[in-house]
Amino acid sequence: MPLNRLTLPGRFSKFVAKAARLTYPYLYRMGRVPRVHVSFGLQILAWLSQGRLVRQINTLTQNSDCVIWDATEVSKKYMEPLLDLFRGVPSYSIRHGLGLEEDPQALNPNWKPPETIISANTTLFAMTFDDIDHYKKATGVSNSQIRATGIFRHHPDWITEISSEESETDNYQRRDSILVISRGYSPPDHYLPRERMLGYLQDIKTVAETLDLRVIIKPHPKETDLGVHAEVFGTASRDVEWEISELHLAILARRTLFAVSFFSGSCLDLTVYGVPTIERLNLVGLPKYDLPSAVRDSTGAPVFQMRQHGHVLGSSTTEEFFSRVEEATRDRKKALLELEEAYSRQFMFPPLSPRALAQQISESCFELSKHGLSPVDS
Repeated sequence: MPLNRLTLPGRFSKFVAKAARLTYPYLYRMGRVPRVHVSFGLQILAWLSQGRLVRQINTLTQNSDCVIWDATEVSKKYMEPLLDLFRGVPSYSIRHGLGLEEDPQALNPNWKPPETIISANTTLFAMTFDDIDHYKKATGVSNSQIRATGIFRHHPDWITEISSEESETDNYQRRDSILVISRGYSPPDHYLPRERMLGYLQDIKTVAETLDLRVIIKPHPKETDLGVHAEVFGTASRDVEWEISELHLAILARRTLFAVSFFSGSCLDLTVYGVPTIERLNLVGLPKYDLPSAVRDSTGAPVFQMRQHGHVLGSSTTEEFFSRVEEATRDRKKALLELEEAYSRQFMFPPLSPRALAQQISESCFELSKHGLSPVDS
């Protein structure tokens, strides 16, 4: 069948377009599922619709051959009115990020184990074998509805294709930079208060000055206040050379000695690209996170899952951060090997290729919508 142009709802923001490129790489750029409604978590659409969500989604699904969405969002409140609207259309769940699964009750205290939340016409693509049990618990689907794929954007063919897009005229092979995987600062009671973020950036500046490294800021797709970076690094680059870049991580990785994240699944991308990532994040003293039940590292500091499972070199204090920088620069191969081993413990590799995934969905949703069947019936 011909692969037609992928369509996104007209009111979707730049954020969703950028996110779709990462989440649905081949679907977004090459696979081109016909008349697909790509829903990035649906929270964005819920925010845009201001109460008109159900009517808007209903209109979109009526004009679609299938729906692509993220079933990890199913326990969130805004999903409740949407699930019935998906029942008449073949749907496919692809996670919108690379975070590790959390207990749904932690996200929604009123959550209860489902009898059947998601209809039988849904196929869920799981990045890890651990995801399978989580999906069954959180969504009520059967084994036959889950397919293990790995992180398909980590397929070597996709990385090669992305890398080949960029010009080699700039010296991308010279690892003279610290790559900062940024994100917008949060309210004071959340995990990334503005004052703490400023402190983390100051630590990065100190290291850049000491090691004579450039700083590349890779902003989060929905990060709006980039002035926080200028506040630390300056607007005239007097103290340290720095830039904000929208280039793909696969390209920036060539210039990167090590990366720093605050809270991001991009550390998994960077491990595959051969770059060690240090997480600079301190949850100590934040009431929402510094709880008796919190997961803690060897120093007793509360941590998120990426650090818990060894996917980043963790640091909660300035001293720890400087120590992690020394590790990552003194024996970069050893630091990277530890991260690669953590990745291999949880994620399947090599993953399903994005081309194969796009073709599966394209052919499946065309056939199923044509015959009125669900994915598990075929």
